[in-house]
Amino acid sequence: MTDHEVRGLSILTASFNPGKYLLSAVTSVLPQLDEFSEICLQDANSTDDSLRSLVSIRDPKLKVICAPDDGQSDGLNKALRRARGEWILWMNADDVVLPGAIREFERAIKGLDGDVNVIYGSYSRIDADGREIFRLHPGVMTFETLAFGRRRPWSGATFVKKAWLEEIGGFNNEYHFCMDFELFLRLWQNPRTVAFRLPESVPIGALRIHGGTKTASFGWSFVRELRRARKHHLVSRFQNAFAVIASAVDVAIQLSTPIRESKIYRIVRGRERGPQFG
Repeated sequence: MTDHEVRGLSILTASFNPGKYLLSAVTSVLPQLDEFSEICLQDANSTDDSLRSLVSIRDPKLKVICAPDDGQSDGLNKALRRARGEWILWMNADDVVLPGAIREFERAIKGLDGDVNVIYGSYSRIDADGREIFRLHPGVMTFETLAFGRRRPWSGATFVKKAWLEEIGGFNNEYHFCMDFELFLRLWQNPRTVAFRLPESVPIGALRIHGGTKTASFGWSFVRELRRARKHHLVSRFQNAFAVIASAVDVAIQLSTPIRESKIYRIVRGRERGPQFG
């Protein structure tokens, strides 16, 4: 192990009409950043009042650019090109970075070998009001467990070295819903990816579920893109046979989502709302 310092962290956020949640997203992470870090907010000319909510923030670490894009992946690539940090974290415009997350990331970096180029950790799902629904802990990742398993990393809790992210091609503009899953497949398919899993005790980010999210509104589009990503990256007959099973599980999960998100289900499973994050 070597003592490796973080030379800046860039938070990438692509937004378009995120509404009231954008301010919560920005203020969840801005106070955690040092002078070498930044938020690269790439807005696709939002027509709501979301950008207006940031007017009172006079912090040079928040860098906002408004320009048309061809979707979220394209917006993220635009933000990536202007990012100056050594490491990248992607935060959706309606999600949050949890308290202590950046400190935990920096603490881990100092004890890791410089070859590590991906760091991922636990995360929460929160409701529209920021109340925790439940917490998820990704397992130890291989390409196979990522492609077929359920305990996958999430973009808002995964740090990638900028140089490595650029080398493998950044975000795939052909994906509009599962660009994170497709990115992770490319990362873990490459033998030069050296990943480290953070302790479960400190979750990194929180995925907000509300009526306006892609997750809530376009569930079947996610299922289709998951299948498409697997089909593109899996090559053997054995892998493709498992991909069929994994796609069937995706369908079952999508069909059961209204039940699993219901209050009755949470009570039965002992999952009452947890702490509030934003």
